Amino acid sequence: MSTGNHKFTKSHNWINLKRKFATIGVTDFLLSEIGNLISLSLPKVGDEVVSDIAYGEESMDELQDLVVPIDGEVIKTNS
Repeated sequence: MSTGNHKFTKSHNWINLKRKFATIGVTDFLLSEIGNLISLSLPKVGDEVVSDIAYGEESMDELQDLVVPIDGEVIKTNS
């Protein structure tokens, strides 16, 4: 399923590919399901990410892994 340039995964992540760069995030649906977000653990700039391997986690009542849909290197994170 895709909307505009965004492509979506079954785990409620989205990816927007632009040339050699990809922006990834989570859907509004997942954010509404999470409720109160207590903490968010993201990779650091320069870290390698591998598809289908957790790249971070969200903490609310329970931990939820964030999984990247593609392989790559982190060049920027949104704080």
